[in-house]
Amino acid sequence: MAYDPNDPADKAILDKAVKDALEAKQLEHEEEIQGLKDKNQELLGKLRKARTEGGAENAGEIERLENELHETQGKLRKAEGDLRQVNRDLTAAHDERDTARNELTSEREFSRNELVNNRLTAELVGVNVASQFLDDVTASLARQVTVKEVDGKREAFVGDKPLGEFVKEWAGTDKGKHYVTAPANGGGGTQNPGNPQGGTKKIAEMTLAERNAHFNAIGKEAFEQQVAAEKAAPKT
Repeated sequence: MAYDPNDPADKAILDKAVKDALEAKQLEHEEEIQGLKDKNQELLGKLRKARTEGGAENAGEIERLENELHETQGKLRKAEGDLRQVNRDLTAAHDERDTARNELTSEREFSRNELVNNRLTAELVGVNVASQFLDDVTASLARQVTVKEVDGKREAFVGDKPLGEFVKEWAGTDKGKHYVTAPANGGGGTQNPGNPQGGTKKIAEMTLAERNAHFNAIGKEAFEQQVAAEKAAPKT
């Protein structure tokens, strides 16, 4: 799968790889600096000794040691500058990683909320929960829902039960029955419970009978999509 720079999960993976590389570079520079510091001390000791001994025979050795010391100190300054840059880059990488992690968490929470709330609303409508209770029941039951990966798809569960199975069982309990209204009779009358295919009435504005008719007419998946679209639509 190709890297997607707009995908928080991909960004988190890349940021971790960058952080790991920078930490390795940081360790490399720290070891280099320690080696150069040791070399610097060694040369200073040799130079002091050569100067103390003096004499024309030591003049060439003193010059060589001074040149080597100057070169070593230049390398040390460069290595310390490189380390400071790596530390700045590492700080930035930590910040980017935290940002990516927060974005990923937010996206997962948003996706979970959309999945749980929309699916739960559809399932509750499917078992005839009365419209005046729908929001409160959705909020209450949503706390029990977990999201799991099943065959590459995210599915909602309560315990080990798929959400739809749980809701059907819940609707048959004494507690669930309190919120459930018997389906309206569909025989004989001319009353139209709404135009689920082409009407403009929103789900939130439908009566229970209209919601049930709409749910049965378009199916659970399309119903969930409409619930999601209506929730995402700007308030007027």
